[in-house]
Amino acid sequence: MPYPSFDPSTFSGSPASGPARAAGAASSFGAAADSSPRRTFDPARGFGGGRSTFAGTADAYAAHRAPLPEDVVSYLRALLPSGRRGRLLDVGTGTGAALLPLLPAVSSAIGIDPDAHLLDRTAATLSGGASGADVELRAQPAEAFTVPAGWQADLVTVCRAFHWFDRPAFLERVTPVMNAGASLAVLSDRSVWSDDQPWKSAVIGVITEFLGPRRRAGDGFYEPPARPFVEDIRASGLQNVVTVEFPFRRTLTVEDILGELRSSSFASRAVLGRAHTRFESRLREALAPVARADGRLVDDNVFTVIVAERP
Repeated sequence: MPYPSFDPSTFSGSPASGPARAAGAASSFGAAADSSPRRTFDPARGFGGGRSTFAGTADAYAAHRAPLPEDVVSYLRALLPSGRRGRLLDVGTGTGAALLPLLPAVSSAIGIDPDAHLLDRTAATLSGGASGADVELRAQPAEAFTVPAGWQADLVTVCRAFHWFDRPAFLERVTPVMNAGASLAVLSDRSVWSDDQPWKSAVIGVITEFLGPRRRAGDGFYEPPARPFVEDIRASGLQNVVTVEFPFRRTLTVEDILGELRSSSFASRAVLGRAHTRFESRLREALAPVARADGRLVDDNVFTVIVAERP
């Protein structure tokens, strides 16, 4: 399918940082796993579940993670079939950053995440109003998720989660449940670890002061991907791989930044333990010299969307 175009001149924000890129490859695919018991959200009990990399972050995650820019949501909606409401598979759903804004454009959606507590928050949001779509949430890993027999996706989204996956295993699992011509969209923006803006450098300095130089991931440590995401996707046999960048700007308070850190795998209160109060006090001190006169900080960021198509 021809991908929708993105015109940087119509974008409300910073100039685009580069053109889209495309490439492709081919292979054959195995059969999909097709069904599992449907899990129903109980407001009194939630989904249950144990400790994860994001243990204790659900409230902060729901309150402080930045939503997708409208330009990104519009781009994703344009990947769905024209003339009908398609089916969405969102993997790494978290608290619904990609799933929720796409629901008005789809007839059916399945959200997958191994962290049941994050899914509880998504389910609570859904319970607050009609979505217009049949939505099912499954507490399952990306590499071993299941969908109902015969269910096929028109669009698969992965938002801020692809780096946590065993990517070859996930791509092998997801491809057979995509319709021919369906798109995979992998979304990410720049964290404090991948940018050198002064306030982000100050944040990393304080994290290093309290937790050491190696990036934490819950109880363990983060291992960066061995190769670029586009190489994993091309190797899977998905075709017409395109990268599109959406620059955006946010103005944040120090409390906004503290909230995002509380939602993270590397500086949550669960990771910091008893040191979290001292950490947050020290961070306020470190950010004061790099903040604007009004106390706010500017985040010039880029949302990257890697899109590929099942042949």
